[in-house]
Amino acid sequence: MHKSYRKIWIVTNIFLVAVILAELVFLSVFSASRQTDPVGNVTFENGTSIVVEIADTPRARAIGLSGRASLDDSSGMLFIFEEENVPSFWMKGMNFPIDMIWIRDSVIIGVEKTVPVDEGISLDLYSPRQTIDMVLEVKSGFFDRFDLEIGQTVDIRL
Repeated sequence: MHKSYRKIWIVTNIFLVAVILAELVFLSVFSASRQTDPVGNVTFENGTSIVVEIADTPRARAIGLSGRASLDDSSGMLFIFEEENVPSFWMKGMNFPIDMIWIRDSVIIGVEKTVPVDEGISLDLYSPRQTIDMVLEVKSGFFDRFDLEIGQTVDIRL
C-alpha cells in the first residue's frame, strides 16, 4: 500500500473508532439518566394504581416520554410543577399516542385523550383549560379503559 493511502486509511479508521466511542458514551449516559429517574405511585379513587416516573426538573420535563418505543398499562410519567400554571406540551419525538390527565390539588380536572404522535408536519400544543400542578401521561385509552372521571381524587406517593 502506498504511504499516502496508508495514512488516509489510518486517519479514517481512527476517526470512525472515535465516532463509535462517542456514540457509545452518549448512549450509556442517556440510558443511565433514564434508569435513575425518581419513581412514585399514583392510585386513583377507583383503586387503579400505577407506577410512574417523576419529571420534576426542566430537563426531565423536556425529555418526557420522547424516544421511547411504548408504555405499558401499569406505568406512566408524572410531571410535577412547583407552582400552578398552564403549561404547554407537544409530542416531539413521541412514538405512540398518550392520554394526558391534568391534575390540581390531587384532583383530576381535565383530560386530553389519545394525543397523536408527531407526524413532523406541525407540532400541535396541548394545554389544560385551567391551572394545574401535575400532568400524568399514560398509554392512549387509559382514561376510558380504567373508568376514570374528572373530579376523581388521586393519591400520589413519591
